[in-house]
Amino acid sequence: MVSDGGAKVPFFGGAEFGSIQFPQFPAYQGNGADAGYFLYPAIRSMADEIVEMYGEEIEKITRRAFPD
Repeated sequence: MVSDGGAKVPFFGGAEFGSIQFPQFPAYQGNGADAGYFLYPAIRSMADEIVEMYGEEIEKITRRAFPD
């Protein structure tokens, strides 16, 4: 599961998306298709594998729910 920081990691948003106001973070990249510094780029680079994994798990669930 991926969480967006919360009370335990309040700096997540600034670290991932950057900031205009707080200089301790990298520059704000916006929220478009190329946003993010580490998490979202990793997800984009593994998109095909992620879709494949989800598909395999859905097949397992449906086989259990609807056996031959």
